[in-house]
Formats: sequence, structure tokens, C-alpha cells
Amino acid sequence: MPMAFDQPDNAARLVRLGVARFSGGRVARHLAALLGSNEVAQRCADLARRFDNGDPLRATCDLIEACGRSRAG
Repeated sequence: MPMAFDQPDNAARLVRLGVARFSGGRVARHLAALLGSNEVAQRCADLARRFDNGDPLRATCDLIEACGRSRAG
């Protein structure tokens, strides 16, 4: 249940991705529905595949190094 800091923003992003629902005191019921949903499981699997063929550490390092080069030039 989102309560403070970046949690409401993160919750809204999860809702937009189709893998979460948040509604006050009904969290346990929604969580059970999400965990039992084949549609949500499929959506989670689809989203996870977006990260299968990448090297996030290398990509991050490349971006940092590129920023350093552009500032040094």
C-alpha cells in the first residue's frame, strides 16, 4: 500500500503497467486477485522479457562514461 515518499508514484506506474491495483483497505483482496490472475502473470512475464537480452550494468556504465566525455569536451 503506497503511503509516502515515492511510493504513490511507483504505485501509479505499476497500475499503468497493468500489474497492480491499489485501493485503501481492500489491499489484501486485490493482492489475492492479482496473485491468482493468469492475465497479470502473463503481463509480468511479458514485461520481464523486456530485460532478458540486455546488460543493464554495462548500459549504465556506458551512459555515465558518455556523460563524462561530453562534459570534458
